[in-house]
Amino acid sequence: MALDKTGRFEIYEWGSATDPFTRDQMTESHQVLKTRAAGFVTTEESQPDTDLNGYFYYTSTDSSAGILKYSNGVDWFNINESGTVVSLDGTTSDGTGTAFALANHKHALDDSVVTTAKINDLAVTEGKIAAGAVTTDKLGSAAVTNAKLGSDLDASKLTAGTLPVARIASGAITNVKLGTDLDASKLTAGTLPAARIGANNITVDKIEQVAAHGVLARVDSTTGDLSELTASTNQVLGRGASGNLTFAQVSTGQIASGAVTNAKLASTGLDATKLTTGTLDVARITDGAVTNAKLANMGANTVKIRQSSTGVPQNVEIGSNRVLGRDGSGALQSTQVERAMIADGAINGDKIADDAVTLGTKTSGNYVKSVTGGTNINATSTPDGEGGQAVSLVHTTHSGTSSTGDATGTVVTALSLSNGHVGSFTTYNLDTRFPLKTKTYAEPYGAGYWVQYSTDAPIDGDGAPDGSIYLQYTT
Repeated sequence: MALDKTGRFEIYEWGSATDPFTRDQMTESHQVLKTRAAGFVTTEESQPDTDLNGYFYYTSTDSSAGILKYSNGVDWFNINESGTVVSLDGTTSDGTGTAFALANHKHALDDSVVTTAKINDLAVTEGKIAAGAVTTDKLGSAAVTNAKLGSDLDASKLTAGTLPVARIASGAITNVKLGTDLDASKLTAGTLPAARIGANNITVDKIEQVAAHGVLARVDSTTGDLSELTASTNQVLGRGASGNLTFAQVSTGQIASGAVTNAKLASTGLDATKLTTGTLDVARITDGAVTNAKLANMGANTVKIRQSSTGVPQNVEIGSNRVLGRDGSGALQSTQVERAMIADGAINGDKIADDAVTLGTKTSGNYVKSVTGGTNINATSTPDGEGGQAVSLVHTTHSGTSSTGDATGTVVTALSLSNGHVGSFTTYNLDTRFPLKTKTYAEPYGAGYWVQYSTDAPIDGDGAPDGSIYLQYTT
């Protein structure tokens, strides 16, 4: 299929993938689209901008009538802007506006626009005059000529009555028809045009009276009639935020920047409650002026401090059994007294209450905290009245063999132990085997032999039999 162009936009189109295609053809298609296709933008972007050529922008996003604008790449043109309706005043003008009139616009016809001069000669034909419209009073003083009158009409016929005002045509009474004794009281209708009033002729006496403390002014922002405004006490005439004239107190917007100087302020009577914004400079506060009564109320047991870096003071409550100090973290706060806060040697005996220091955690040195009994050991402690404890250790009564023997020579020959204690034992009296430590051992021993021992020298006549052994020892 051959290369072709669309009918409306004249851009290139291809019927199959094998049709030829060049960059210039695509560029040409783009240029054609830019010149023929219209688009809409959501904001009225600045001009000139060739990329906006052919774009429309609508100024309203709600139900109100907006302005439709068109860009030619250089400027925006208003399409449906409604102008101010003017009346037909009889003058000719091409006008200077570029706005289009809406379909429902109307024009008013000013009074006296259609004058006699505006009506072509012979334009008012019989068909244009309503039946009965031409009455006697519509005829000019010279309009009804004798030729127009019937043969039986004669001015002499007017012998009574007066000619009613309604029978006199508009504009028929000219200056030459007026006498010199006209009275203003005869003016009972209509208004006197401004052009008939001479400059400076309306004096204060000619202006209608107004209420006390009132003025005549044009209040609204458009040209129009005067209205009466009445001032209350301490009010001035000015334009407020609404833009209309009104009597009111002087508002902030009516005072020029920097107009209220120290000289304008009263020496007394200024109320501090008027200061509702801003902060008072430190230099404006007298030394000693900020007393306790001026400070904001604080909670119970609370102090005003700055805990760490320089800044605004803070309220900190001192808790029960706490002090205000800087702990190990470095911040000033409510805390218990730590070891580092107590100076060496600060706590002496006078500072410690009786019985206040007990043996326990943090106690150092050689002491007995408690004594617990063990097997066969009973431990008891009794307050000694000086803050200490009297401890007693008592060995329990053992259930083993009772004591036996004496100093005559009975010895233990065998032991039975229980938990480190003697449970039972066997004894033997050596006096039956060896001589006693006496001067003379008179008991027979062995086969009738006698053993004698003493520290004294042996003597005869001791009664020992011949052949006895005598032992001498030194004490």
